[in-house]
Amino acid sequence: MFYGKPLLPGTSTMNQLEKIVQVCGKPSAADVAACKSQFAATMLQSLPQQMDGKDLKDFMKDAPPEVRAAAA
Repeated sequence: MFYGKPLLPGTSTMNQLEKIVQVCGKPSAADVAACKSQFAATMLQSLPQQMDGKDLKDFMKDAPPEVRAAAA
């Protein structure tokens, strides 16, 4: 919302999911089960096994300090 455009634009549903997981990390099995969606579970299972989250501030390098602090 700060930039007026998507922070993590994707080229497809799967690509968008990959970008989100790159920031947030891969959800636990319990989190996936809580979605109660076989479609979501299948998509998440198809992601690479090792996808650790990154710091959201890395995606907001041009944001004002108060916005970057809120992302921490």
